[in-house]
Amino acid sequence: MSEQSELEMLRLALAAAKEETAELQDIFDLQWEADMRGGRRWREANPGNELVLPDRANLVVWLLGLVERSAAHPGSLEGERCFCGKPAARKVEEVIFADDSQPIRHPLTSYVCDEHFREIMGPARHEF
Repeated sequence: MSEQSELEMLRLALAAAKEETAELQDIFDLQWEADMRGGRRWREANPGNELVLPDRANLVVWLLGLVERSAAHPGSLEGERCFCGKPAARKVEEVIFADDSQPIRHPLTSYVCDEHFREIMGPARHEF
């Protein structure tokens, strides 16, 4: 192998490593921002803990409890219809957090049939 082709291979490997590093940094940044949002919500709900960064596992359990408590109550879908006219099977809700970069937005709540729920949620639907 010539020195020129070896150098080109190293350049390609370096470019691939830089690309992977950028992707991993983006993933880390998303997770960090999510952790910070969750921590702010926890501190708002637990006055006197302004300087506390809750343990991630405890924070996730606390946040899941919020989701569980906010789940639709039995019978709450009664009489609701999907935009296609079918009876609603699911409630989809968008939450706008207090630190949203566009505070003029408002949350969305929509009742949808199973077919449109699958369309909206894609592969993630199995988690709900």
